[in-house]
Amino acid sequence: MTLGLKLSFPPMALYTHFFSRLLLKEQSIEVDPSTLISDAISAGIYITFYVEPNMANDFGEGTSTQPALRSAFQVLMASATQKKLVPEKQVNKNLKTQLENSIIDWLKYNKLGWSQQSVATLGKEFVNIISGVLWYLDGHHETLKERAHPVPAMFAKFNGFNKPETHKHHKRESNNLTSSLLLEKSSALFRLCGSTYLRDKSPSPWVPVKENLLRLADNLRLHSEYLDRQNNTMTMEHKRKVRRTDEYEWEVYSRKQIWPALKAQYGALHDCLLNASAYTPLFLNDFAPTDARRRYEFINGLVFPFKTVRFSYTSCREHLHFVWKFNDDDSETFLLQKNDEVSNALKADFPKYFTRSMRRTFLDTFGRVSAVNPALLRNMFKTLTGDVSSAANTHEAEIDARLAQFIDDEDETLVWDLRVNNGRPETYLPFLERCQQYLASCVETSVSDRRHDDVIEGEVVTHMATALNATDFYDQVIKTCPPDIAIPSLQWLRWQFWPRRPGSAASKRYTGRIRVKYMIMARQMRENHIDQYYASAMFRYQKEFCVRFHNYTSLICQDDKHTIKVGEPGLPVSAVERGKQVLVAKDQTFEVADHDFTKFSLSPSVSFKVEIPDSMMGSFYRGVVYVGLKENAFEASSCLRHLAEYSATVPRDNPIECHYHDGGPDHNVRHMRNKLANIAYFLDRNLDALSSVQTPHKHSWKNPAERCMSILNIGLQGVGLMRQKTASCEDKLKNAGNLGAIRNLESILPQIRQEVLDAVQPVKDLLGDVFSRLKLKDEPLRPFQAASRDDISALAQTLTRIDPDFDASVLTDSKKTVKPGRLILDFIKKHCLERHYMFSIKRCGDADCVCGKPSLPEEIFHDLHHLPDPTASPTEADKYMNFQEIYGKKHTDEELFLPSKIHRRGEKNHGMPFPPSSQYAKNTKSVIQCDECQRWRCLYSKKALKRDDRDQLQREMDTLIYSCGTSFSDLDELPDDSVLNRVFMSKKLTCMSPMEIPYYASFPEEPLCFECGTDDNLCDYDAKKNYPLCEGCRAAGKTFNERRTKAFAARETGGH
Repeated sequence: MTLGLKLSFPPMALYTHFFSRLLLKEQSIEVDPSTLISDAISAGIYITFYVEPNMANDFGEGTSTQPALRSAFQVLMASATQKKLVPEKQVNKNLKTQLENSIIDWLKYNKLGWSQQSVATLGKEFVNIISGVLWYLDGHHETLKERAHPVPAMFAKFNGFNKPETHKHHKRESNNLTSSLLLEKSSALFRLCGSTYLRDKSPSPWVPVKENLLRLADNLRLHSEYLDRQNNTMTMEHKRKVRRTDEYEWEVYSRKQIWPALKAQYGALHDCLLNASAYTPLFLNDFAPTDARRRYEFINGLVFPFKTVRFSYTSCREHLHFVWKFNDDDSETFLLQKNDEVSNALKADFPKYFTRSMRRTFLDTFGRVSAVNPALLRNMFKTLTGDVSSAANTHEAEIDARLAQFIDDEDETLVWDLRVNNGRPETYLPFLERCQQYLASCVETSVSDRRHDDVIEGEVVTHMATALNATDFYDQVIKTCPPDIAIPSLQWLRWQFWPRRPGSAASKRYTGRIRVKYMIMARQMRENHIDQYYASAMFRYQKEFCVRFHNYTSLICQDDKHTIKVGEPGLPVSAVERGKQVLVAKDQTFEVADHDFTKFSLSPSVSFKVEIPDSMMGSFYRGVVYVGLKENAFEASSCLRHLAEYSATVPRDNPIECHYHDGGPDHNVRHMRNKLANIAYFLDRNLDALSSVQTPHKHSWKNPAERCMSILNIGLQGVGLMRQKTASCEDKLKNAGNLGAIRNLESILPQIRQEVLDAVQPVKDLLGDVFSRLKLKDEPLRPFQAASRDDISALAQTLTRIDPDFDASVLTDSKKTVKPGRLILDFIKKHCLERHYMFSIKRCGDADCVCGKPSLPEEIFHDLHHLPDPTASPTEADKYMNFQEIYGKKHTDEELFLPSKIHRRGEKNHGMPFPPSSQYAKNTKSVIQCDECQRWRCLYSKKALKRDDRDQLQREMDTLIYSCGTSFSDLDELPDDSVLNRVFMSKKLTCMSPMEIPYYASFPEEPLCFECGTDDNLCDYDAKKNYPLCEGCRAAGKTFNERRTKAFAARETGGH
């Protein structure tokens, strides 16, 4: 049976009163209002509810004659939302209560509220949270707006209630917005937005309120994070031991026509410059408006009726600008020289700022040993250093001002200058000269362009990287001193080194007379090579060979510097710095593009012709430096190119040449292509002997040519580079993303080679002019042009003297395989000595041979032999025999004492007592950065490190210089309780290895490119399937590496 229940709901009693009748299709059953529903449904199991027609209009539906049918749920909801209540207003006890009442009035005005059951809980909670947040933000709306975290307009009106002058503690601090409270308020707003009544969708009146609440909560969170960053920055600043480096900016202005509007703005400045002489600086700040925005526009819009230079100085607080005019006929060299003189004179008067940590160190040092008032100590520090930093607080500033006035007025004779007397008379000057001679002749010094110090009187402050400690160095120098030289103490000698950390408190004890920074070798953590001592002995033999025949020998050391990027037309790229204005050409200034991706680059090639000393005690770091620039797309480095450049650049002064270089592909003496190139050079230069020696892998720092790299960096400071447009190939070059693609264009555009070389030639000319002004020990650097294709081909054709059928193109085309014929192989067997780190060629003495007649005197040529193989000393373990003992002896077929041949090893293992897994990496949660490839490498531990261990590990890593393949076990004299004994890194890694897989499990929140380790410009990737990849590596042809999957998939279950 189907029943119909017809209900009548009185307008104001929808929940309690029912007037119903039960309807059937054939009959109607009347139900009394007092009848229970359970009794009414006993007549049937299907019930339909109807609203009485007289109730429809109460809900805005239907008519009196046509009832609108509604469900009971709709009726209940309509009744529940019909009336909105707000919390009751309180008596205005204080301004906080006034704010709450204003919020309640705002709710009424916008017809917002809650039901009678919820107003006391949800309503009160809403008012309390909103009033608490707005009260805390009151007075800081402008601050938040300036930081791009504004209070939404809906709540901006609730301002001006929190008045500090009415408080008991009425001095409001300028930094009373704290990170923790902002985060607390933000969390409260986010929780409030999760309330049920705020989750309603449009057209609910709460929707705009919720949107503004979420915006306010997010802005408070962002400002909290901003304050955290600022606090961390200021904490680091206060702890800094070294001042921030000041920045300088140059700009050259050409002559411009001055229109009336510009004359009104810059007329006073132009008149002063006109009356001033050339290279007389004027303080531009005196002419600029005081308003920051107008001053910025004034300086950016500078124009002059004559050629002018602007020099700007920027420090942590000061922005000083100077201008001076120069003559039209002044050369670029003279202009740079005069500009340096003027700027150096100005720098002497610039304000100096020291960190709080530096001032605190001074106060602690002298405060412990004296009863001097701290204010007097602060004044002493400012007087001695010229520090103009502000005081830590207002109270300290007032005291310092009063003390300064007291000193100026009452004791004008108080003068402190602790830098006048720097010790006893020069008693030990001869001993210091012996130290310098020993360092120059016997100690291999490592020069790194990332770790070099100031150039003083032509000397580069280098890093001493030897196995010696201070005591050994002291003893070795004493052995070279005659009896009449005064010998100082060991501690006095230590003080003569350059300080390791100039900003440290101990640095003031060092005099820097010995321009070497002493560093313990064990702390440098460079890759050890099994042949490193063997190769060092080979280089020493070569140097002793040069000294033995110094009247007939030339020593040339060669190395290539890291590439220099060249910007596209109109987008100059800074050679070593980014994001600043630099001088790129005479009378022109460009804004340097702040990006890393360029199509073209140059490689500086350094050839250092050493001035060979008369003895091994002399220096091998004097001579002439030749610098060439090669475009990497069509002038790639190769052994044949280097030798062709030697022939065209380095004069042939002697019939014997010795070359020293690293073991890269363009110099590896074991490659047949490079051997043939050396033979061609030997024949072309008409030499009697040629020896080419290379360094082991990752030991190019031993090359004396490395000393020149830091000097080149000085010349590259503030230089912006961009190429010119090619004549007809720009459209094709736009689609070429790397050097390989550019080279491939030559097959369809034969003219592209010459057009590209012409486009970068102005850049070469500019850098050549810069390099020519640099010096190594008062000897200017000499630029040269890269060898042309014809020069290289002509040198390769020299081999046809040995074998007329030899195809010389195999030496110029790297895609072809080098297969020398029998005649060339016979020449190598008769005239050459092939070794792992050396390739030597010598004339046979037969006048009829293709090698020609010797040009050396007969007695000298008779004494001329190939370099000997390093031979183990029979009397001293772990040492090689002296050069004089084995020179001239017959060579064996193999190198008997080459360590890598004696100890054949397979693939290098990780060198850890446990596998490098993700779990062991998580035990340390630490990484260390390679100083060469800049990749982050994981640290592993068998057990999880405690907080104290992690802190000790961090302190230890701050003093280390790490390179891939090394480990903490390479350090000497580690204490037994050192955490480094329990932390390991994989020794299997090289600088060519990608990121370690355990890194991504240990640091999932910090993704880095799997190939190069950068965090910039990462491609979109699926973190569950692939490892990250950057746009640069993707453009270079790299693809995503898939993540490892589980070895066993889950087994499917099912019934039989």
